[in-house]
Amino acid sequence: MLLNLGLTFASLDAYSAYQVVQTLKRLAEHGRTVTISIHTPRSEVAALFDNVVLISAGTALYSGPSAASLPHFARFGHVMPPFSNPAEFMIDLSATDNQDSELERLSLARTKHLR
Repeated sequence: MLLNLGLTFASLDAYSAYQVVQTLKRLAEHGRTVTISIHTPRSEVAALFDNVVLISAGTALYSGPSAASLPHFARFGHVMPPFSNPAEFMIDLSATDNQDSELERLSLARTKHLR
């Protein structure tokens, strides 16, 4: 059974968001398929994910087990700095920087390489 939720985490404090995802994790452990879209998860929340799909401009940069995501990006030369939030690190990899044309060009080249 697929359980697809359109939750808005923006209105939840960090602890409540963690509790919601922890509850969804328990549902998944009991045979439910749970899919959620979350844009800026805390590291504690992201650690609960079994699988991750990282999308940039409509294209998947990574789709697979959460535990394999950081080693995947490290193979492309993108190693997460110490004491960083893995979810934020991956979101930054997928983002297009529009501050100026050179940063935009570099970020588009990065995401193209990761595809």
